[in-house]
Amino acid sequence: MRKFRFTESQMREAEHAVIALTDAGVRPCLEWLEKLCEPIGRYPAIAVVYGTYEPVTRTFFDQCAALVYVPARRGPDRGNIRGPSLVSALIRKEVWTAVGGFPGYRASEDLIFMVRVERRGVKTAYSPSARCEWELARGWRGTFRRFAHSYHNLVAGRRRYWHVGLMGQYLCRLHSWP
Repeated sequence: MRKFRFTESQMREAEHAVIALTDAGVRPCLEWLEKLCEPIGRYPAIAVVYGTYEPVTRTFFDQCAALVYVPARRGPDRGNIRGPSLVSALIRKEVWTAVGGFPGYRASEDLIFMVRVERRGVKTAYSPSARCEWELARGWRGTFRRFAHSYHNLVAGRRRYWHVGLMGQYLCRLHSWP
């Protein structure tokens, strides 16, 4: 499944001032959009709303993969969600423009975008009931491709946020094997 990337012109041409975002391999639950819009309806100063997502784990392999690379839910300070993440998010178009949209990387562009939003002090809210289901990569090959694709995270200068910690875990486990 291809990941859809918004361009600056597509965001400008969007008819509404608020845009919902999700990602490839994600299925929004029935009332996802309604729940995502609630915080902005209550507090018009909010510019970004983060929902949550759950990994779809049909097999034992999926359960193991989810333990390795799906982040845990964050506590009540973040609304008990996984993220923040653009897997389930709502953003005002003016925020997109103000932070310069997504950088042109093949991975981590969403994470870099969210850092820019946070640094600007944009008012955000969390909606734990705005939930999506995320299909994990299928089997060993799909998971390997996911990790191989993460090379682009290195290109984007994001290795310290994921790769170094993950690599350290594997090296420690490898070293401790009999």
